[in-house]
Amino acid sequence: MNRYTAKPAARMFDTSAAFDGGLRLSLTGLVSGTKVATKLGWRLVEAITVGDEVLTFDEGLKPVVRVQSEVVTVAQMAVNPENWPVYVPAGAIGNQTELWLLPEQLVVIENDAAEAVTGDAFAPIPAQALVGLLGIERRRPEMDIQQITLFFEEEQIVFSNSGAMFHCPAEADIVIDLFRIQERRYYLRPALPAVRHIANSIAKEFGAALAPAHRIAAVA
Repeated sequence: MNRYTAKPAARMFDTSAAFDGGLRLSLTGLVSGTKVATKLGWRLVEAITVGDEVLTFDEGLKPVVRVQSEVVTVAQMAVNPENWPVYVPAGAIGNQTELWLLPEQLVVIENDAAEAVTGDAFAPIPAQALVGLLGIERRRPEMDIQQITLFFEEEQIVFSNSGAMFHCPAEADIVIDLFRIQERRYYLRPALPAVRHIANSIAKEFGAALAPAHRIAAVA
């Protein structure tokens, strides 16, 4: 079964931003220092420019059509602990080195539970759904974070040198998105109950304790 659909999936969680005291924070994108696989080998995501070809999970090398770079300050993130970056120790999700992720960045992990629930073993789930599992935790930021979002013509999954895989969005096209939505390809997003099930299955698979329900509920 294809891991994507020609119709937009019902999204049970917002992967774009969060409101906090009137301040809108973007909580998705890759943290600077992350290396992704490209035509020229592993490159820092902050060094990627429009036109560079990045290796994707389903379609091989694809050009980046837009790069968005923003800085989220310590002060902005400190207002609410749910805005804190997610620390992933080495080995927790198949990553060879430690990772810092933004809470709503979609991480793609191969898991039998995902296949049972969605029909595909590779399901994109928000990083914050893994908090409380395998040593994964939110940590108070000590410095500003540069977040980089790579946009492609279609949604893509890219590889990092840590061994983890990340979802990247499609560039917006008003005509297609409003009037020819069937032309868009969307990766299937599990609904919240499925996200909880998959996250807990990952914990069981690695012999970890189940995630506290109140922590996973944050993805709602």
